[in-house]
Amino acid sequence: MDDRDVLTTIEAGQRRLPDIIAERIVGLIRGTPLQAGDRLAPETELARQLGVGRTSVREALQKLQTLGIVEVVRGRGVFVSEPNVDDAQQAFARWSKERLFALEELLETRMSIEASAAALASGRATTEEIDQLESLNLDHLAAARSGKLAEIVSTDQKFHEALIASGHNRLLARFYGMLVAELTDFRRKTLARPGVPERSAAQHAAIVAAIRARNPRAARRAAIDHLWVLYEEIDAAALGVRETASAFTAREALD
Repeated sequence: MDDRDVLTTIEAGQRRLPDIIAERIVGLIRGTPLQAGDRLAPETELARQLGVGRTSVREALQKLQTLGIVEVVRGRGVFVSEPNVDDAQQAFARWSKERLFALEELLETRMSIEASAAALASGRATTEEIDQLESLNLDHLAAARSGKLAEIVSTDQKFHEALIASGHNRLLARFYGMLVAELTDFRRKTLARPGVPERSAAQHAAIVAAIRARNPRAARRAAIDHLWVLYEEIDAAALGVRETASAFTAREALD
């Protein structure tokens, strides 16, 4: 580990340096038009851009390869990849186990924001905004049936962004915007699993129906139910149980 790595580790506190570098590399990928199959910059260039050593970059890339985000090909370089649907369940379990607490906190925050936005949308959304939500969900359903992960992730993201916007609360929108980078990686993992995209579209439809009925309680419940399934699955994948004590506590707090 060189001096730059030592400094970064000190700044990171308890977090492992390769984990931080992995997040930064994902950020670099998202900030460019790179698509699946495109090659990343060499390790030396990534190390220079991030101000860290090559050893730490190499370990970070190995982690991203394990998660199915990149593919490291000896002698050729590092390429952007998408999770193989056949291996998605196994990758999701590994990912959930490694990041359990961060994911639980992410979902708890997301549920609070989206449930509030859905309830507000039931009273504030215009007819045009509700129609748009329904249209975006039909796009999501079409993507689910096509099986194209990039489209599934994109249409899911557009639906939820429109849901937040329809609540007409700028602070909620701002808080949600702070989660977007983390949610993109989250969506790639969760929506890669068989059957999940179709279930997602059905739950979106329940949210839209409640908003159209101008029922804030039902809209809030539908939003929580949509994300709660993922909460349980993360715990199940990481811990081998359906629900944990912390999960029960969170559910009671959100109800």
